[in-house]
Amino acid sequence: MSVAEKISIFIFLLQGGYCTNHKVSLPEKIEALSGSCVIINCTFEIDEGENKYLTESDATGLWLKDETNVERNQVFNSRDTKPGHFSGKITGKLHEKDCTTVFYNVSSKHNGKYYLRITSGVLKYTYTQPFSTIDVIESPPKPRVQLYVEQKEVQGQEEVLEGSSVSLRCSAEPLCSSPPPTLTWSSTPRIPLSDSSRLQELISDLNFTATHREHGVTFTCTITYQLQDKNKTAQDSITVHVQYSPKNTAVSVLPSSSVLEGSSVTLICSSDANPAVLSYTWSRESEGQLKQLQTGDTLTFNRTDPTHRGWYHCTAQNQHGSQNSSVKLDIQYSPKNISILAIPSSSVLEGSSVTLFCSSDANPAVIYTWSRESEGQLKQLQTGQNLTFNRTDPTHRGWYHCTAQNQHGSQNSSVKLNIQYAPQSMSTLVIPSSSVLEGSSVTLICSSNANPAVIYTWSRESEGQMKQLQTGQNLTFNRTDPTHRGWYHCRAQNQHGSQNSSVKLNIQNAPQNMSTLAIPSSSVLEGSSVTLICSSDANPAVIYTWSRESEGQMKQLQTGDTLTFNRTDPTHRGWYHCTAQNQHGSQTSSVRLDIQYASEISPSSSCSRTDVTVCFCETDGNPSPELEWHLSGRPVTNSSNTFISEERMSSTGLRSSITLHQSPTNTSTLQCVSRNTRGTASQLLHLLHVIPQESGFHRFSFLVGAAGGAAVMMILCGILLICSRRENNTRRDDSPGLILNDWEDESGPIYANSAMLSPNGAATPNHKREPLHYASIDFANIQPESEEIRGVSSLTTDYTVIRCYPGGVSEAESSTGGDQPNSSISAVMRSKENETILEQEANIREVFSQQSEDTTYKSINI
Repeated sequence: MSVAEKISIFIFLLQGGYCTNHKVSLPEKIEALSGSCVIINCTFEIDEGENKYLTESDATGLWLKDETNVERNQVFNSRDTKPGHFSGKITGKLHEKDCTTVFYNVSSKHNGKYYLRITSGVLKYTYTQPFSTIDVIESPPKPRVQLYVEQKEVQGQEEVLEGSSVSLRCSAEPLCSSPPPTLTWSSTPRIPLSDSSRLQELISDLNFTATHREHGVTFTCTITYQLQDKNKTAQDSITVHVQYSPKNTAVSVLPSSSVLEGSSVTLICSSDANPAVLSYTWSRESEGQLKQLQTGDTLTFNRTDPTHRGWYHCTAQNQHGSQNSSVKLDIQYSPKNISILAIPSSSVLEGSSVTLFCSSDANPAVIYTWSRESEGQLKQLQTGQNLTFNRTDPTHRGWYHCTAQNQHGSQNSSVKLNIQYAPQSMSTLVIPSSSVLEGSSVTLICSSNANPAVIYTWSRESEGQMKQLQTGQNLTFNRTDPTHRGWYHCRAQNQHGSQNSSVKLNIQNAPQNMSTLAIPSSSVLEGSSVTLICSSDANPAVIYTWSRESEGQMKQLQTGDTLTFNRTDPTHRGWYHCTAQNQHGSQTSSVRLDIQYASEISPSSSCSRTDVTVCFCETDGNPSPELEWHLSGRPVTNSSNTFISEERMSSTGLRSSITLHQSPTNTSTLQCVSRNTRGTASQLLHLLHVIPQESGFHRFSFLVGAAGGAAVMMILCGILLICSRRENNTRRDDSPGLILNDWEDESGPIYANSAMLSPNGAATPNHKREPLHYASIDFANIQPESEEIRGVSSLTTDYTVIRCYPGGVSEAESSTGGDQPNSSISAVMRSKENETILEQEANIREVFSQQSEDTTYKSINI
């Protein structure tokens, strides 16, 4: 070192010892976190004259620890690091008088006082005052948290009004750390935070608007140092108190908001508010408005019913406001008040649409099930609230049942669907049957399918028109007769239409009102055609049977309602009987067929002569003919010389005899004239040609006369006996002449004539004409039964003629058929006792059984 340098140093030292411009600025105390770094913020001042020595290249900073001895206490040299020195560096620029220094890896050995020494060339100076004390701490110092409301600091325990602007500031004096420490915010309970930090000043602000969520929340600011081996932190906290209106108001229901009808339920209202809720108010919606119920945090229903169901509102209120909470109280119960509505109506016209709506009061909701009565049982149709028939018909009519069901029970409701329609399916029933016997009872029952009920009207066809009988479902005939037979019509009618049904009532009856008609007439001319028609009123139809009397018996002819003779002859004359018969009975009607023909004179007409001349003339005709005698062209009547007598041989036959007491002359002619409405016949009898009768005694004639007389006597005795017991009947003839008393049996005179044995009533050509035997018996001494005076002359003689056929003529040959008895001997009497004659006929036949060619006359006076 040169002398000049030494002199300069000396001068510098002298200046430093005596100059007061050497100053250093150091923090009095520095906390250093163990394991991190420590920064000594440092600036110094030197004399102005020394500034020239303070150069960037030469300036050196030294730190002395605890004492100022440079050799012993030096712990740091910015230019020369020696063992045992602290690790660090001067971050400031010494030539600019910034001596800020940082020490790394701070530990407890860094605790102590630190003195700055500056050297730069000749400049060497140790700053003994002030010094900086480093306090090495194991934990970092806590940051500071401050509360600002509306940018004004408030104490931590002071409450903040909800809605206010709140700022929390966290500040800390950072310790040296690499990386530098950080400030972080946290809250308990945790809420989202948003802060703004200024790392240079190590300040962090947390800004928010106060709400109930921040009430009672503790905010913590934490400073964190990241060290090599571990992180070290420190923190400061503040709890925010916020006043706010009720929040989180809620209603809880015990045991549940859904309870069964009849049970107990309690509604509890709770709310978060600061200060606490002053009052709870309960209200309920009613008809769109809130109806206040009571105050208090609980609302209890000891026995619930469906009317309690609904929304309940709880209002919580304090001085800062109010809040509502609602709950729906669900009272569950089985279905009730069930009903069915039919739209448009439960009574509709066939073919229209109808919908059935089922409704009920139930909770929870029900399931609707539709069913219908069918044959005494319920038949399920479908589920759902509605049941629709788009097009109704009569089959839809009936009871429909809706069942509403939930888990608590079920209830039913019914409706009768009435489908209205015009009458249909109409029928008529007849009890016991539509075919009944006359006199029985019968009921006609009319039925139809219609809705609404019909009015039944009964009518009957009468002469082509409908005649109304009565109204009502039934038509009864207590005692039927044929007039009830016919078609009956029943008309069923309601407001929607009508329908008819018919039934034929068949009244069965035995034949009645029977009649027989002859066309053209029952009396016709021989050879013409005639038809007999039989008719009757009967049901069912009858069978007609024709029969005819023959020999006292009925002879069946044919069946059918007509009997026709295409060409009539006299054999067809007689009674014809028609019998109408069905299963219920029979009836007979008769008609007498009268075959008319012109008068005919029998060829057997002749004359005989003894003392007198006796002529006989037989005629037959229908109508019965009249017979006249003409003598020499003049009509002959009864006189003293002539005696004329007539006898009816049948209803159509007439026999007349004339007795001439005078002898005829050669020119005398006797003519028999017969006539009826159908014609006239005549026969001329020549008196001169009459065969004379033998004058001698004829034994056979005597025997015949005797037998005849005996027979007549017996007959007359019987007649007298009968007549004595009867009343006398008088028959007077207006003629003052001959009085003839005639008694005729109803069946006509009984006679036999060989000329009438042929079927046509004429003499059979090949039959040999037989001579007749006559016996005349006078009854002059018999008392007459009438009051007339019997004459004593020969003109008033009562007589009988007994005709005796030869034994060779058989009984069959002598029979004349239908209207005449089969007898070979007939007696025609002017007495009514013909039965007596017939009784004796057999004896008479024996008398005249012997053939004789002669005519025998015998007069017997009684």
